[in-house]
Formats: sequence, structure tokens, C-alpha cells
Amino acid sequence: MAVGQSVRLQLTHRHREQAPSHFLTVLTLLGLRIQIYP
Repeated sequence: MAVGQSVRLQLTHRHREQAPSHFLTVLTLLGLRIQIYP
């Protein structure tokens, strides 16, 4: 039981870490597009 909970916490933590990085990449891509096409 305890091992399963720790694995679940690690998976959810990884998922939460991936979300902001994806959001930042989208923002940077939008910024580059705005710079290329003013």
C-alpha cells in the first residue's frame, strides 16, 4: 500500500512538472512567431 502511494505521488509530481515546461515552450514559440511576423 505504502509503495503504491509513493509511486502515485511520483507520477503526479512528474505530471505537474511537465505542465509548466510545456506552457513555457508554447509561450516562447508564440514570442518567436511575434518577433518573426511583426
